[in-house]
Amino acid sequence: MVIVQSINFHRFAVASKTLEAGDAFLVESPYVIGPKADSEFICLGCYKLLENPLALCKICGWPICSDECTQKPWHKENECKVFSAVRMKYKIEHVPGPQLQSITPLRFLMTIDRNRKRWATEVCSMEDHNLERRLNEAEWEREKTNVVFFLRERCRLSDRFTKDLIETVCGILEVNAYEVHVPGGPNLIRALYPKAAILSHSCVANTIHSISPHDLSLVLRTTVYVTQSDELYRNFTNCLLPTPLRRESLRKTHYFDCTCDRCEDPSELESHMNSLNCINCDSGALVPIEPLQDFNTTWKCYFCGKKIKGNDVEQLYEKVRLEIAEMERIESADEKLKEAEKLMKAYRLILHPNHAFNISLYLTLSQLYGRAKGYSLIDLPDVQLDRKIFCCQKVLETLSIVGPGYTRIRGTNSVKQWGV
Repeated sequence: MVIVQSINFHRFAVASKTLEAGDAFLVESPYVIGPKADSEFICLGCYKLLENPLALCKICGWPICSDECTQKPWHKENECKVFSAVRMKYKIEHVPGPQLQSITPLRFLMTIDRNRKRWATEVCSMEDHNLERRLNEAEWEREKTNVVFFLRERCRLSDRFTKDLIETVCGILEVNAYEVHVPGGPNLIRALYPKAAILSHSCVANTIHSISPHDLSLVLRTTVYVTQSDELYRNFTNCLLPTPLRRESLRKTHYFDCTCDRCEDPSELESHMNSLNCINCDSGALVPIEPLQDFNTTWKCYFCGKKIKGNDVEQLYEKVRLEIAEMERIESADEKLKEAEKLMKAYRLILHPNHAFNISLYLTLSQLYGRAKGYSLIDLPDVQLDRKIFCCQKVLETLSIVGPGYTRIRGTNSVKQWGV
């Protein structure tokens, strides 16, 4: 992987050689790792969920599950030293509370202090988007209280770390950190990998990442064949969302408007994940005239010219989103399956067969047929077995366009097709 800087100082990554699908081209250890800003009550050594509010470090008095975790380097060399020096104990009456919001920024700051050269050459140029983040006044004030004020005043670090530096660190983490699944637990933490973060976004990526449960190192692999000097992309959002919802997600989490080839194309590269059925002619589909305008455009049938206002499409999308979210909350697998099929039928005349919402439902159904009570694979009649295969095939056909190659979701869906 080679890092390139454009004339407008934008950094991006290109392949240093030709890569086959599945080739690993980057292995990187975390620059910093720790709890998310909205973390649950977790051990600061192994990051597993804690049920006992009195499970505290004997040295600093912050959440730790064992003597072994007290000695974990990320805890021992960072917050444990700072908190014990100023006798800043964890307030157990606030469990889970906002106190863990400061941990990862503090570790980041201590890492900077230990290696200023690496910070200057590799990390400080990462985007923090603080101008945009300030617009969310509630979150900005919460961060100001729980991180900036807490570290500078309560922990007496004002002579070591400026307000601007702490805000920069918080912004870099929010915009660039990867979510990491805790080994053996359901919760998530975050980690920063500066080299991996250089990859630009595309809604049709050519790379995928995995994180080792042993040392939390990140591995980047190609998903398709990539020739030397081709740009390497990763996807910052869900590839199974339609264009306006993907762009909305990217604005909220990464503060930019995506203009990739897929977002610019009314048909989403012929996947039709943002298309509606035309009830006027039954021969065409309605697609957005200017897809980069999100819902501030008109959907028009490419066959007969029938038009629908974007705000009507927006209302439809919101209605379907809420109904799908409600379906996903159903705990009973067999009831969830029935509701998913019901939703498919309810919108079959409105949504294009390949619309993102339909693909989402197909994905859910592919997981439930063969596993839900009363729908076990061995008991499925031929018609339901064919339905399971059809659902898997629809998902795979769409992924061949919007998530091609060696991706995790394609692999798991291929397995589901055969009920393994």
